[in-house]
Amino acid sequence: MAEFVNAPGKKTSEFYVTMITLLISVLGMFGIVKPAMQAELTNNLIVVVTAVVTMIGGVGTAISYIVGRSWLKAKTAKELKNGSSQ
Repeated sequence: MAEFVNAPGKKTSEFYVTMITLLISVLGMFGIVKPAMQAELTNNLIVVVTAVVTMIGGVGTAISYIVGRSWLKAKTAKELKNGSSQ
């Protein structure tokens, strides 16, 4: 089983969702955002943040896979080359 590791606060999606919610609340407090729009705006921004975090995770996984496969193929090719020259 994988070991659980806590990510730093600024690297979590919860941090960004909380900051966006806080920002919308402050904008509502100063009258920049109407109270009726606060819930809708918060929900829309949460959806966007979730989508961006998911996309970043997917791209990171793909890059990690490509780098790992490239390294393995290069290592195998080097071993084959070294083995055939002996």
